[in-house]
Amino acid sequence: TDRQPHTMRLQTCVAAVTLLQLLELAVGSHETVARTAAQGQSRVVTSLQNPMPLFTSSGQPMDVHDGDVRQWTPGGPFYYYGMRYDRCHYQFCAQKNCSHLKDHTVLIWRSDTLGNRSWTLVGEALGPAALKVLGNFYRPHVQYNPTTKRYVLIVNGNGLGNYKNFAATSASPEGPFTDPQDMDRLAFEIPANCPNGKCEMGDFGFFAEGADAYLVVNVMGPGAGVHVEKLNVDWTNGLNDTSQTSACLTCAGPPQESPSMYKTAAGKYVVLLAGATCFGVPQPTSGRWNGNYPVGPAEARWGGTGIFVYVADKPLGPYTFYGNINNAVGGLHNASGCTVCMGNPCPAGKCVVPVQLNSIVRDHSGTPLALTGGMWALNSREEVTNVLGDYAEYWQPWDNVVDTTGLPKQLVYLEYFTLSLPPAVNDSV
Repeated sequence: TDRQPHTMRLQTCVAAVTLLQLLELAVGSHETVARTAAQGQSRVVTSLQNPMPLFTSSGQPMDVHDGDVRQWTPGGPFYYYGMRYDRCHYQFCAQKNCSHLKDHTVLIWRSDTLGNRSWTLVGEALGPAALKVLGNFYRPHVQYNPTTKRYVLIVNGNGLGNYKNFAATSASPEGPFTDPQDMDRLAFEIPANCPNGKCEMGDFGFFAEGADAYLVVNVMGPGAGVHVEKLNVDWTNGLNDTSQTSACLTCAGPPQESPSMYKTAAGKYVVLLAGATCFGVPQPTSGRWNGNYPVGPAEARWGGTGIFVYVADKPLGPYTFYGNINNAVGGLHNASGCTVCMGNPCPAGKCVVPVQLNSIVRDHSGTPLALTGGMWALNSREEVTNVLGDYAEYWQPWDNVVDTTGLPKQLVYLEYFTLSLPPAVNDSV
């Protein structure tokens, strides 16, 4: 079909420890893959460790961040659409010659199992002509549109001046994504709808449900905030209709960004947002992160942001604030917690996980498998780093993100965890 360009069969793994597994341990991998039988079908169970030390199948570290991990076909490969940053030194937004470079790009990686050392590079998602249009850009998110039978990649870039959202499409999940267009019919790209007549778009989320799709837009500036907006039938632009935009979710709270959105089995729509940062949150100057807070002077600089939850009965709301799930004090229904903004440290011990929310890993049906985030200023060896391309990721399996109703619960730091991947259709052991 149009959605099955590279369907792959998962191969049975040997249960015994092999020399390759020992070599993986030597380079920081703690990943194993096993298969389990269930009702005549096979599932892949992948064991991983936080911080995520992502390596390629040849053992090279991956420079991939801030994107989407998606599976498009039952039992098929997973694709990671992520930013490649330079190995330059940064200090939040103070050094724009590192964090705001035009040679950042989107890479596409592929894996059968999500396991460490299972990733192979497909290539760049966007060609040179597209990169010239986008300027400095970030946060790639991808969805498959069943109406147009196209894969839609959206990024946030400043190629036309202030930051806007751009959409590009491809017939294949492996790209190339071509002809990026300014999403100039989004309600908050139209000056008449913007505070002071000018809007600038920040981080965003991209959510699809059947033939409909929504962008969770972060409108930056005084009196602005996060809104959910319905997209056109192609999912490449807005509808130029403020009635298809939710009320502001965040205008009464602290600065928030990096949205993700999902729907529970009970029909609730949930938006997750991170506390605002600028390419980093404070980290300790020494010590190792193992789920416990460090001691001594570094304690006041332990990084992370809150993860704020908003819930509604309809995609366009109205949304109500549900709680902060990355808050080590005050409980879920406390709006306080770690809300680091622009590099200012929060009080010690307030974040459970030193992470800024990024995205949701989903299988072919759109079902969430894990919540991911960037561990700004920490590498996969849990060492403090200011090299932009080195920062690690944190993954939380979905059953440790939500309760039995599908609504988020307080995060608990996990160093070791497993992901159980859905079986291929008609696959047998």
